[in-house]
Amino acid sequence: MMNPSITITVNHDLSRKAINPITKTNWEGLGVVPDIPTSLEDTLEKSHELARVAATKHGIDRKQLHEDLSVKLVAILVPLIPKAAKRPFMRP
Repeated sequence: MMNPSITITVNHDLSRKAINPITKTNWEGLGVVPDIPTSLEDTLEKSHELARVAATKHGIDRKQLHEDLSVKLVAILVPLIPKAAKRPFMRP
């Protein structure tokens, strides 16, 4: 519930595009140039390779990092399960 004493003005013209002030262009429909060119098929493998290299470079124990991230992910997802179970099933 919003506070009735607050006034919010919304710009109704939501069709505007973000334009780069330097190039005067927009990336929409063009995409962005990746820092590391990789084929679609090799993307996942390449990202894992880069993650391993970065972990080694910074002295990060990959097994411990994996365990830490797993614990954090479970902590985020478990509270969402009861909420999701209460939602009615929607068909497209």
